[in-house]
Amino acid sequence: MMVAAVVTAAVLATGCMNVPAKLKEANMAAANGSWQLASDITEKVLRKDKNNLTARILRGICLQEMQRGDEALTQLEQAATLAPDNFAAQYFYGWALAENGRFADALAPLRLAYELRKDNQDLQVLLARCALEQNLPEGARYLQMLQRYPSLEGRPELYNALGVLWVNQGQYELARRNFTKAWQRMPQNTVAPQNLAVLFDQYLKNPTEALKHYRFCLNECQKTGDTLQSAKIQERILQLARELPKTAAATPPAAGAKKPAVGAAKSAGKAAAKPAKTAKTAKSAKSAPAKKTVR
Repeated sequence: MMVAAVVTAAVLATGCMNVPAKLKEANMAAANGSWQLASDITEKVLRKDKNNLTARILRGICLQEMQRGDEALTQLEQAATLAPDNFAAQYFYGWALAENGRFADALAPLRLAYELRKDNQDLQVLLARCALEQNLPEGARYLQMLQRYPSLEGRPELYNALGVLWVNQGQYELARRNFTKAWQRMPQNTVAPQNLAVLFDQYLKNPTEALKHYRFCLNECQKTGDTLQSAKIQERILQLARELPKTAAATPPAAGAKKPAVGAAKSAGKAAAKPAKTAKTAKSAKSAPAKKTVR
């Protein structure tokens, strides 16, 4: 989905702790990707006020981002149980379930969230993903709803998410269109072009187009100093070039390309057998991370 989490709620100071100030500090830490710091702050708040919904939701998000899925689900399930009519509580519980591969279980809280806020695009993307993972027809309905939103023009990460969903449905041309739209609206980020490279490489079997996108990603990774990803992409470029006719193979490599590091993954295509789901996977990008906002 997106990188940082911002959950707003009205809270009261408890004891000598200024709870609103602490939660604001935790939100800022989370927005900057400092998940451990944000988690520590929310844990202190919960010691003072175990029923503080905002702190519990934010702590659950932080734990999930730190790959502590079981702990995250415990926190977010408590929040969802405590506040069945709260959109953020239901949404983030469903989100964490989906992140842990429990798509069928995620549908219940996500459907509750949908009843509370039908116009949230992030929710519709997540609902579409979970429904399609279960081969439920409602997944296509959510996709169709998303395509009608004029506001998608300002949400390249949603175009990218739609592209991933269409790949999973075998609709590769629709996936290509959405990845292209995401790239056009987010040119400084390598997620969409990398997804296009994988799409052409692994699904459309078009090595020429795959090479073009892999080379773009290689240049961008080298600019940001991501040597590991650069090595993976360069190795895949060399493999594809060997598979092409000699005329295509003679195309010069990307400027400044280096030999892959010893021990690097053998294939960027295999390492990314499925397109990246969201912009948060582009760790090499220097652009400011998108924020998870629940309004």
